[in-house]
Formats: sequence, C-alpha cells, structure tokens
Amino acid sequence: MNRLDTTAAARLLRYAVTPSARPTSGSDYRTLLDRYRTDAEFAEGVVAIAEGLGLYVHATSPLGLIVTGD
Repeated sequence: MNRLDTTAAARLLRYAVTPSARPTSGSDYRTLLDRYRTDAEFAEGVVAIAEGLGLYVHATSPLGLIVTGD
C-alpha cells in the first residue's frame, strides 16, 4: 500500500471506532467501506493497521466496519 492507501485505511478505522459514524450513501465512510469489501489489498492493509492498534476487525455490516479492542 502507498501513503494514500494507508491514510484511507486509517480513516476507515477512525470511522469504525466512532460510535456516531454511519456509512450513509455518498459518504467517505461508505466509499471506504465499499473499497474494503472489494479490494483485497486494501482490506489487508486495514487489518494490519488495526492489529498494530490492538484492534480486531470482525466484519462489515450496514452500520459499518465492526472492530473490537484487545
């Protein structure tokens, strides 16, 4: 992943840990969540960053990316 991809992956995780954030149509969160679902390399990068932060990525849902802490 390049710097822009890494930044995007970190933004997705920021949304995931913000309880009020929802991936509404046309939002940055929705765009990043769709990318996570369709781009395997991006998804791997998101998981790697999450692991480094002590987070575990469980799944995606209509409410967003579901993550928990250690």
